[in-house]
Amino acid sequence: MNRHTTSFHPPRPRHIIAGLGCVLLSLWLAGCATTPGGGSVSQIDHNAQLVNAHQAIQQGRPEAAVPLLETLLQDSATPANIRPQAWANLGVAQIRLNHPEAAVTALEKAAKLAPKNATIAFDLGLAYRKAGRLNEALKSYQASLGIDPNQPAVLYNMGILYDLYLQQPKDAIKVYQRYVQLAGPHTPQVQGWIEALAKKKRK
Repeated sequence: MNRHTTSFHPPRPRHIIAGLGCVLLSLWLAGCATTPGGGSVSQIDHNAQLVNAHQAIQQGRPEAAVPLLETLLQDSATPANIRPQAWANLGVAQIRLNHPEAAVTALEKAAKLAPKNATIAFDLGLAYRKAGRLNEALKSYQASLGIDPNQPAVLYNMGILYDLYLQQPKDAIKVYQRYVQLAGPHTPQVQGWIEALAKKKRK
């Protein structure tokens, strides 16, 4: 397998928007709360727009998500608790549209607003890698693992970064081994990569 051609899209799947669903659901429920007078709070419209954008990305229509998210972010009435996920979704949409620098810009803003969000840190790493900013990608992956060390998808991508892009096989093996310990979904394939790298070291 030529991992250079499959390092971002399937059959090497990427954990791009996993984790956002629960956040969006909680925001939606919060938006459905009622005021003391019995009326719905205005946040529900912002939540609905965020949900619509997220669904468009999941359905493979990132181009439809971008204007929804940009409108949401330009609206001064958009609640502060929605903005990090709106920026994050915009970044993910831009990754899907192969606009890495635009993705970096959006995800950097998301990370600034939500510095303890492991998924956003990971997505920012993907954007940096896509933009060719490899050292920054590594730092973002490390930041994501610093928040939550048990993320197979981050380890998978970090291993590929060390292996194929940074040409650091020793570090790649360590990261791949950690992935295998967590029994990630591509464990047999990753075990093969570990063996191949070990053989190279012995030559």
